[in-house]
Amino acid sequence: MNLPTPIIKTRREEYADQTRSALLAAALTIFTSQGFSQANVGEIAEIARVTRGAFYHHFEDKQALFEALVVSLQADAAEQIRARAVAEPNVEARVMAGAAAFLDS
Repeated sequence: MNLPTPIIKTRREEYADQTRSALLAAALTIFTSQGFSQANVGEIAEIARVTRGAFYHHFEDKQALFEALVVSLQADAAEQIRARAVAEPNVEARVMAGAAAFLDS
């Protein structure tokens, strides 16, 4: 039986992932408190504790960051829905739990 080879990230890749996550978290804070139009890249970078250069290394602009944030939030919601649904013992209960989780999200 061939087991998949685990993917081992370099330290640089781990730092890049952490920077991207910090930018997404900062963007969520700023976009929800100030709105998209009032948000600015400098403040998002400052809250994420990265440079503007780091911001632009990961995202082309504020719009690209917003789109990545939406995709991330959708993926999180989908995972929460899946987790609640599969925990149920039968199909009907899974559907109901999944629907409830969807409405909660």
